[in-house]
Amino acid sequence: MLGCALAGQKRPNKLSEAETLIVDGYRGMKARAADMPEFHRPRVGEAVYRLIDFYQRLGRPGEAAKWWEEFDLLDRDQKNVLMPAPPR
Repeated sequence: MLGCALAGQKRPNKLSEAETLIVDGYRGMKARAADMPEFHRPRVGEAVYRLIDFYQRLGRPGEAAKWWEEFDLLDRDQKNVLMPAPPR
């Protein structure tokens, strides 16, 4: 969430920090996904959506495509996301 907040400021000097926070946040959630209560598992998919959106907004479609591949590999319960999907 902090990474998304930094990215939303649209300050070029904060984008690298935002990217690190968003990627690390996803990795931490993914590593703990098996221990999450079932109703929290969709947050893993939401984290990937945030990464896709981040890279699309930066004009880095190749990075966004890599994260779509990651999303496609998630378990069904992790893909059960309530937020709207970014465009493919």
